[in-house]
Amino acid sequence: MANPCHTCARPGADGARRRRCRDRVRERPAGAVSRRPLTWRIALGCAHSAAGDHRTALTVLGRARTALLALDDSRMAARALADTGRTRARLGDTAGAVADLSRAAEDLRRGEALHYEAQVMEDLADLLEDPEEARACLRRALTIYEEGGSPRAAVVLARLADG
Repeated sequence: MANPCHTCARPGADGARRRRCRDRVRERPAGAVSRRPLTWRIALGCAHSAAGDHRTALTVLGRARTALLALDDSRMAARALADTGRTRARLGDTAGAVADLSRAAEDLRRGEALHYEAQVMEDLADLLEDPEEARACLRRALTIYEEGGSPRAAVVLARLADG
């Protein structure tokens, strides 16, 4: 997918970078539950996915999402769900990916995390078979990018122009 969620998820990231991310998650005090280690856990899930270990990624992302929901952090839980959808897409589970990304986009919209919603809408457009549905996703992303003054608007506009 076009939007890796963390630097350790970049293609070509070395094992040391993934290990540092994993170790940060493990360093939290016993019994402590806070948002920061859970964001690292999302990054760890993305790193597993980028490394091709999609099953582990789904497990890590699912646990992070569950913990974030328990903390009432719906925005970060939606981001974890979006990364779950991206991982499902890499596994070839298009239906699951579309379902996860659609739900994540709705949750991000409700949480007013529009720049993240726009990224998800772009990913969703890549997966949808119906060209009109895909264009609707791109139009939504374009609107968000234009309203926010993002240079990404030009990229989405070009995608819409290409058909």
